[in-house]
Formats: sequence, structure tokens, C-alpha cells
Amino acid sequence: MSPIHTVYENMFVSGGSNKQPSSDVLFSRLSDRMLRESIDYDYVDECQLRESTLVKGEGLRFTVNENIYSVIVLPEIEVMTKDVAQFLLSFVKQGGTLITIGTIPQHSESLHQDPALAAIMQELFPLQPLHAELHKVDKGYSLFYSLKEQKDAAPAESAVEEQTVEQHVSLERFCVRLREMLSRSPAIRWRLIEGQSGDLITVERVFGNRVFAWLMNWSEQSISLQLESGAVPSMIEEWDLESGKISPFNQDAVLSFAPGELRVVSVQTPLQTSTEMLQEAKSGAVRISEDIVLLPEKWQFQAVDGNVFLLDQWQVTLNDRQSRMNATMPGQVNTYRTVFNVSSALMERLQSKRGISYPEGSLKDRFAKVELILDDVQQRIPSHIGFLQRRRNLEIFVNGVRQNSLQPSSWQDSYYDSLDITSQIKAGENELEILTVSLLEPMPAISFPAYLVGSFIIEDQMTLNVESEHICGTWDTAGYPYYSGAGVYTQHVDLSPSDLDASDEIWLEAEDIRETACLYVNDKEAGVRLWPPYHWNITDFVEQGSNRVTLQVANTLDNLYGKALLCSGVNGRVKLVRRSWR
Repeated sequence: MSPIHTVYENMFVSGGSNKQPSSDVLFSRLSDRMLRESIDYDYVDECQLRESTLVKGEGLRFTVNENIYSVIVLPEIEVMTKDVAQFLLSFVKQGGTLITIGTIPQHSESLHQDPALAAIMQELFPLQPLHAELHKVDKGYSLFYSLKEQKDAAPAESAVEEQTVEQHVSLERFCVRLREMLSRSPAIRWRLIEGQSGDLITVERVFGNRVFAWLMNWSEQSISLQLESGAVPSMIEEWDLESGKISPFNQDAVLSFAPGELRVVSVQTPLQTSTEMLQEAKSGAVRISEDIVLLPEKWQFQAVDGNVFLLDQWQVTLNDRQSRMNATMPGQVNTYRTVFNVSSALMERLQSKRGISYPEGSLKDRFAKVELILDDVQQRIPSHIGFLQRRRNLEIFVNGVRQNSLQPSSWQDSYYDSLDITSQIKAGENELEILTVSLLEPMPAISFPAYLVGSFIIEDQMTLNVESEHICGTWDTAGYPYYSGAGVYTQHVDLSPSDLDASDEIWLEAEDIRETACLYVNDKEAGVRLWPPYHWNITDFVEQGSNRVTLQVANTLDNLYGKALLCSGVNGRVKLVRRSWR
């Protein structure tokens, strides 16, 4: 149960802000520990409790939910409304179990040390409750678990660290005690073959006549497990969240999980369904061979949007009396300077496209120019004096040439301002200057990085060069370090008639992709993979002869707006796997 009222109560201590109330810290640590111990649970607050109904002899049930909860845990909850306390008393008397950790509620929503709340708690707990001992209350039980009973934790370097270590030890032991009290065993039991205890999170929910189990590897290593034979009913299926397919497998099957992989399995009573008939039809099939072909490391690559060159290092001259707008009247000019290089090959390509008009905002239009993008600036003529002198509060010079005014950008969103600088850049070193001008008003500032956007790659951290048609591996190491968006990887694969036997399956398997990918085979979508493993069954999409394989990969915005340049794109080898069944 959420300790939200207790957190509100302890948000301020001795007149200062308490950013980490102990009940909130305990709530987070208990949630983490129960996940690691594969103890399934749900969060609930007082409002949700009021909407639940009591099931006599079993526990409580929530609206439109067939799961029944027989145990409620209160992590260091000191403040509780009296009506919820009375509801919990009814819950226990009808057969439920209430566990308090660290303390027993003492304060109501309106009164400290509320005697009415204390009277309810006295019905639930004895005056001197024993640590971790069940206390019989009518048909149910209550239990008080003290966090001060653990004295054999490993020594720590500081008092805070010692308290943290002791709390972790207490919660580990609490989970052991809690598991002993649970009346229902998991519908799916397994033993770990590869990996460590705590690497796999399991959650079970009941919907109709089915039990669904979510299994997720939240470690950085691969793990595998084997279902215990006879531990589940006669039918168990895997539900693929990405493709929507339902695949049966044996009760003693071995399941492998890549780092971060989530799999969903469903258990139901034996019924003669289409899925079961499919299982019977394939029960005699045996995989007799597996042929692997590694695709070449070099892929044809195209960024969907323009590449980005980040300008975040400036030489700043305050009150620049030697600026390109040397003051002839009262006022001040600050100059921001930076340089970047442009290769001759890129200049030749840009000049070849000069004079050709493309629809504004189109892909060709974007790739035919280099744009300067600024954020959080307002370019205007600040005063009457500025108008007479034709001075704006922000002026941009490229290689000494004053530029036109900024325009709303079509890159990212219209809150950015953009300027086409294609006609002013040259092969070799280019100087970009941004002058901020103040007469009597506040001085503008360049508070955020600027960006150059266009069709180029970045070499040696400061040179813009023409794009390569092919790359190997991730795009962040191939000249697109700051690019956040989608990139298209393309190859052609030849398949002979012998590769397309009717009883064979053809799979495309990528070692790693950062972060998500959509696969197209011969321009037909074969599926989206949001997390590992990045495997696709492409049997229905391939054909004899040349096959066009396209991976459209998308990363996150970290490379553009974050501090770290993350690995992005196809990371590692991609292979075709032909599996033969007889």
C-alpha cells in the first residue's frame, strides 16, 4: 500500500525540506526487493481500497479484475484515514492478512495520535506485538515486522550506509517470511540454468480462465531457464506482443532471454482449441538442421532526416569593441565565435544543387542545403535608434558576411529558428559569428547549443564531408554522432530454390540493434522489434532470387540532447538462419 499520506506528513522536518522521507525510501526498496525475489504484487492507495470489494474467506477484489488479493503490506505507514483502517479491520476479520513494516499507523487524516484510529489498531495488533509473529484476528491474521531486529549485517563505512545495509538485509528476510505465508504457488515454476537469482522478474495475472505470466530479464547478461516438468497444466503458450502470434511449447521447455527481453506466457486448462491442435500437429516434428549465413558487414545506409553537427563550444568576447558591428553609438556588443571545416567534395555537391528548386520542407530540399539552427532566441530591432542604424539585437555573420533574418524552422519544431547558410560557406575553414547587441534593453545570450543540419557526415569532430553510401555497424561511429532519428540499412540477399524448401523456416537475426527496428523484406513489412531479441521469421516474405532486406532503425534523443553519445543503429552482425524440420 502506498504511504502517500505519511510522505506528505514528513515532507518538512525542522523547517526544512525532507526530500527522502523514510517511508518513501522503504516503499521503493521493498518494491525492488519483492521484484527480485519474484514475489508478485500490485500497488494500491486508499482511494483504490475504497472501490474494492471483500470476498469472504479469500481477500479483496478490484473492479473489472478477477485477481483476489489476500495480503496487504503497509511499509512504514504512520498516517491513515479512519474509514480505510476500518475497512482493513473487516478485511482481516474475513480471512485476509495485514502486515505492517517498521511502525503501526498512529495518526488519522485530521488528528495526531488519534484515539479512534488507535482503537482500531488495537483490534488488529497486540499492545506489544512480537516481531514477525502472526497474530490471529477472527478468521484472519496480522503481523508486525520490525526493521530494528536485524543486527548481523555486514559492517559499513558510515552511519547512513550502515542503515541502508541493515534495511536491505531486513527486507531480504521479510521476503522470505512473506513467501512462507502465500497461499497460492505460481502457476509457472522454473529453475534457472544460466544467470543469477534476481535477474528475472516474473508477474502473474488472471484473466478469465487464463493465467498470464510476464517474464523479463532486467540484467545485462543473457539468462536461460527450464520449466519444471509437471509444474504447469497440459497447455502452455507464448504470446508474442510484437507479432500477435501464439506459439505452444512443452512443459519442460528451455527459455532463453537476451538482456532486457520480455516474454509473455499463458497457461490454461486443457481444451481442444486450434492452438492445441497445432501443438499436436507439430509434436512429431524434429529440427534436423540449422544453416547460418552471415550477411556482409557493409550496409547501404541513408539517414531519414538531415545529419546534425553540434556547435556547443564558443569563443566569447564581451563588450567587443572590434566586432563586425563596431559601436558608433551607446550600447554593447558580445561576440560568439566558432569555426568548422567543409570538404571540397561536399562543396562541389552543394554547388551542383544550387539553383535547383525543391518543394520546401521536402527531403531533397533539406539535403540540398546546410542550415544553422538556433534555440531560444528572439531576433528583433530593439529600439528606434536600432531601426535608424539597421541593427538587430542578434546578428549572424558567416565568413564575415552579414546574414538575413532568422526564420521559423521545419527541423524538430517551429520553436527553433533557422537560417540557410549554404551560399556563404566555402571549402576549408569557415567562421561563424553570432553578435548579441544591447542598447538599453537586457543583453540577449546564446544559452543553448547551435546546430548545423544537412546532408553530410562529420569527420575528425569538426569537418563536414559528403555522405558515404555504405557504412559498417552503428551510425554514431560512421559520421553521425549527434544524429537522433531513423536510419535505413539495406542489403540484397540471393536465395536459390534449395533455400526455399516448403518445410524450412527462414529467419533474420540481428546480434544487437540500438534501439528499435522495423524490418522490410521486398518492401513488405515483416514486423517491429522494440527490444531484444531482434529476430524475424521471414519465411512468408522471401522469394527465389534477389531479396531486398531493409532495416529501419530508430534511436533515442540522447545523442542530440544528452551528454553521452550512445551507440545507435545495427550493432554487430546480422545473419540468415534456415531451420529445417522433418
